[in-house]
Amino acid sequence: MRFIEKGDEPEDFATWKRRNPNANWSDFSASKDVSTIEIYNNLRESLLLDQELRCCYCEMFLNKNEEAHVEHLKDKDRYPKEKFLHSNLLASCKSTTTCGHKKDKGYFEQMITPLLENCQDRLMYTDDGRIIARDENDEDARRTIEEVLNLNHKRLVDRRKTIIRGLEQYGEEMFDQCFDNCDSWFGGFPSLIEYYISQN
Repeated sequence: MRFIEKGDEPEDFATWKRRNPNANWSDFSASKDVSTIEIYNNLRESLLLDQELRCCYCEMFLNKNEEAHVEHLKDKDRYPKEKFLHSNLLASCKSTTTCGHKKDKGYFEQMITPLLENCQDRLMYTDDGRIIARDENDEDARRTIEEVLNLNHKRLVDRRKTIIRGLEQYGEEMFDQCFDNCDSWFGGFPSLIEYYISQN
């Protein structure tokens, strides 16, 4: 998980909200209106661009707008006043077993999120591809990884393990290129690559 510095709210989204002050999220995200669909797609693309086309949680590269969904960090049911706040919206992969869909209503106040500047500093990687809390006593990090986002799902662990094996084969002279090309070579996961390089 990497810190995401959010850009400005898309103007067409801000305009839509002003014109629909009593709308529910489904009025926006599930609309059949062509212009509203376009505004939703523009919002999702804007969020993805802020995140360098990666899932906000697992960092998998998402090379198409349709590979992501607009994620509410604080869920719509428990935090209804924040359902349209741009600061509460991210782009997550569509996995049903990890990340945004897995989190659902699991947000908690001390959760590690990509909107915290130090989020990356609280996590580390093991040689077998798992993410763990950097401080073994950091219960909030453990809960975020294991219970809320399921970032050690076998699919993600296997993917990270494969990347680690690849980095071992490339060798130190290629590390900078590995990081610079992480999306095209490894399908994302820049924090894993950065962490591996820092340890080697």
